[in-house]
Amino acid sequence: MACSNTKTEQHLQHNTISTQKYTLVPYDTLSVPIDSLTSNFYPLFQFRQFSGQNVLAIYSSNAHRIYLYNFATQQNFQTIALQNEGPHAVPQLQGFHLHKKDSIFLFTFNHNNIQLVDSLGQVTDNYNVDNQLDRSSNYEAMMVDYFDPSYIPATNLLTFWISPFIRQQTSAYYQFPLAVDYDIKQKMIIRNYGYYPDFFKGDDIYFLRSNLQRLLTDDYDIHYFDADHNMYLYHPQTKELVKTVYARSKYLPARIEASTKVGNESMPLQKQRNYNITNGRYDRLLFDKDNSIFYRFVRHPQELLAADGLMNGKLTNDLSVLILDRDFGVAGEVLLPANVFMDDFCFVSDGLLWININHPNNPMNEEHSLKFIAYKPLKL
Repeated sequence: MACSNTKTEQHLQHNTISTQKYTLVPYDTLSVPIDSLTSNFYPLFQFRQFSGQNVLAIYSSNAHRIYLYNFATQQNFQTIALQNEGPHAVPQLQGFHLHKKDSIFLFTFNHNNIQLVDSLGQVTDNYNVDNQLDRSSNYEAMMVDYFDPSYIPATNLLTFWISPFIRQQTSAYYQFPLAVDYDIKQKMIIRNYGYYPDFFKGDDIYFLRSNLQRLLTDDYDIHYFDADHNMYLYHPQTKELVKTVYARSKYLPARIEASTKVGNESMPLQKQRNYNITNGRYDRLLFDKDNSIFYRFVRHPQELLAADGLMNGKLTNDLSVLILDRDFGVAGEVLLPANVFMDDFCFVSDGLLWININHPNNPMNEEHSLKFIAYKPLKL
């Protein structure tokens, strides 16, 4: 199923403007203490709700442990120690899905194997994805931080992202579906979905595999990309593409620059770094169920060099939050203070938008704590 909208057509598209108008106001702050082995910079995390309890799960790669915090009290109430050796050995994590406090799916750097562990860190099951795939397709089972996996007990389906082992600078890469539904009882992939062959036009390629992101709501399985104003809405059960919606930040150009060209070798590291610094992009998409609004984080374009002549960084861009109503109409966009927020580390809880403020340039950043500011949506 090819997506019908391409980047070259974006200048012809327009936002749907909502009849509702929102802004964001600071509401609360919170600090979660962490140990010396846990980094507060780009940690793997999940925020979940269990029986009315808000749980923040943090993976420490140095300690090789998953810490569960009661978000209301900021207390660590459970530590899951993952083993480095023996029959229950777990490689370093690339991502995880906290289904329950005693059932955690682990996506590791052993790309084709997914492990299920209990509250003691014991491996209770293994899912070898590689042996279920057509060898001619050259798939790897991999996961990116932003493509949030999900598990639906009623259907036994674990949904995650995979990558064809094909060089991304070839058009063949974009002919493969990048998401799968995996039945953990049958231990097999039962559905592939998420085709994006129209993401290149001519020689331009607008995303690489690490740019694919996902948000699951009751109504939609939403796929989106950092260099695309569009969002692709799949049916959460049938996984058919229902529609494509366009929602552009006023701070981004109508046509975002392509990241590379078909046939090119991988982008040199310095050129890739410069591209990530200067080009604006979309980051996280969140849904506030209590207020029926979406938040889409936006990093603004910036010059390669700052006023003092030093090179800017990937996180020195100005940051805003595009607010969308339930039907994806634009209901406002709020500019946030620069060099304060780590917008990839954010979540919604009880009608509040929580954003991490452990930005390396933020004077309030403290090494042994995770700090957050909560914003409350205000209807104008």
